[in-house]
Amino acid sequence: MSFEDDDLPDSQPEPLTPREELQRLRVWWNLCCASPLLYLLLAVWIDSRFFTDSDTPGGLLNPGRQARFMLGAALAGFAACGWAAQLFIRSRPLQGLGDPAAAMRVFRRRVLTQLVLSDLTAFLGFFVFLLSGDMRAVLAGGVAGFVSYGLSYPGDQALVRLEKQ
Repeated sequence: MSFEDDDLPDSQPEPLTPREELQRLRVWWNLCCASPLLYLLLAVWIDSRFFTDSDTPGGLLNPGRQARFMLGAALAGFAACGWAAQLFIRSRPLQGLGDPAAAMRVFRRRVLTQLVLSDLTAFLGFFVFLLSGDMRAVLAGGVAGFVSYGLSYPGDQALVRLEKQ
């Protein structure tokens, strides 16, 4: 049995409308907003299972003076991730691209990059918690992640700009 090109289904999916793409990005946004909570739950479990019951203070590194330094470094990392996300937003405007499909690609890439940077912020707090055993690090990372997620919400204003093109 042989297939000819005419017998094969079209492998290219039908392009989404801007409204459908916005809905898809909002689903991704909603799913990603759960990651700081998952990091917090995992941190609570790790803290109760491994760090609290042991004879040494929590964390993979002995937290003395290093804990304050790592918490400060994590806060600087949170600020750097937020700054990078805002810089990325302003680097490529949606207006002036001419082609609505190109503008939608830029918008999609922008939102997904912001989601990655937001999750990186929350994960950085979890990582510092693993090193220091300080629960404040995962809480600060989660709060910074949620603020960053709030800034990256794919709103209707972008849809209006895309539909005007």
